[in-house]
Amino acid sequence: MDDFRVTSIVPDSDSAPITVRFIRKWLRNNNLCYVVIDKYGDAIQADVHYLDKDFFEKKVTLLSCYILDNYICTEAPASVRVNAHPASIHLGTTTSVTPTPTPETFPLHYFNFCPYADLPLRTEENQPPNQLYILTDYVGRLEDTTPSNTKKMRPYLRVTLTDISGPTIDVALWEDVLPRFDKQAMLDAEEPIIVAFTSLKVSIFKGYVVEKLQLSSTAATHVYFNPCVESATVIRNRFRDGDQHLLPPTPGSQTQHLRVEDRNRRTISELLHHQSEGNQGQVFTCVASIKSYIKGRPWYYTGCPHCPRQTYNTKQGWRCGTHEILPDPKFMYCIGADIEDNTAPTTATFFDDAAATLLGIQCKDMVLKYGMDRYRLPKPMYDVIGNDMIMQLQYARSIGNTSSVFSINKIFVRPPTMIATPPSPSQETTSTVPQLLPTKATAKRQLYQQEGTSDTKQRRFKD
Repeated sequence: MDDFRVTSIVPDSDSAPITVRFIRKWLRNNNLCYVVIDKYGDAIQADVHYLDKDFFEKKVTLLSCYILDNYICTEAPASVRVNAHPASIHLGTTTSVTPTPTPETFPLHYFNFCPYADLPLRTEENQPPNQLYILTDYVGRLEDTTPSNTKKMRPYLRVTLTDISGPTIDVALWEDVLPRFDKQAMLDAEEPIIVAFTSLKVSIFKGYVVEKLQLSSTAATHVYFNPCVESATVIRNRFRDGDQHLLPPTPGSQTQHLRVEDRNRRTISELLHHQSEGNQGQVFTCVASIKSYIKGRPWYYTGCPHCPRQTYNTKQGWRCGTHEILPDPKFMYCIGADIEDNTAPTTATFFDDAAATLLGIQCKDMVLKYGMDRYRLPKPMYDVIGNDMIMQLQYARSIGNTSSVFSINKIFVRPPTMIATPPSPSQETTSTVPQLLPTKATAKRQLYQQEGTSDTKQRRFKD
């Protein structure tokens, strides 16, 4: 029995007694699914018919060890495959399930993490012919969590991760998986917080301006914070020691958890200097202002509400080439501007969310108020010229003949500074205290915040 292991199981073979630990479970088409692992760290999927679900729910406790026998060895499932094992095992009421003491050395987790650079190869479109699609395990440092909704108002949690190689990527956790995202475990985790996701789908979002990788959950997805496995520990140590970036880490960012708007703070001069060093995909912040707008660039575009394509206003109505006669397009900001700080100027594109925050009005409302001329800039755009703001930016494609262009996807508005008015001679002299606004360190946190607000854990410090 001790010599039989998960790797010995092949489809249509006879069963043999094997000691395994049940480490995950989920439902697929009402059937119960498990991932079990042997003492060597190898895993295989186990399936239970829905008629036997209650039997196994009572018999098996997750993270406990059992000796299995009289199971059925079959082909790995064609739809949700959690790893590359060619076989799976089917458990029924005739299967022998005998509890056994769990040795301390018995593995607790199973992951097969995919490097960021290999993610494009894991999309369904890039799978070799006649090869079944295998779901992806991924790990990275937690940056932000944002409750969101799709265009069809399907709720999900957007989790932003930074890869050890530098790029960021979003993971969409659908509603059925949210109970496995333990908010309290996230709040209690020591920073830097490394998050491991299992059984994700990889896709490429083909937007009008850029294409980007994205991950999304499946029924088999599980979430782990700072998992105690060697690969995650190595990654965590590298983030903690600050050697994951080609650009030097923000001073102090490894000793305290900075607010999102303060992370990876750089000057424009620094960003331009390191532009060609493979930092594409990294997210930086910068305090800068708009100097002017790029001539000849439209300040918005019209997108299709049903797909990422641009729409065109024809005699028949709005059309994108795929969806015919749309009642209205989706108006999206795309503002090209010259920006500067006290070190250097450069060019950047403000995308929809950032521009809406900057201007205080949604793009559609701006168009309705100031007209549809895409090349005539509305007055509110001139009003913000010269105002310092915190920009969250990434390296992006150049515009026209410019050589250094950034995309700005988020703007952080600073609270107004309250300046004391000197008292007149007829007034009593009193000290004027600036208004104190609640900060993320002092304000009470909600477990689920409103859409578009950050929900990343902040470290607590003793007074």
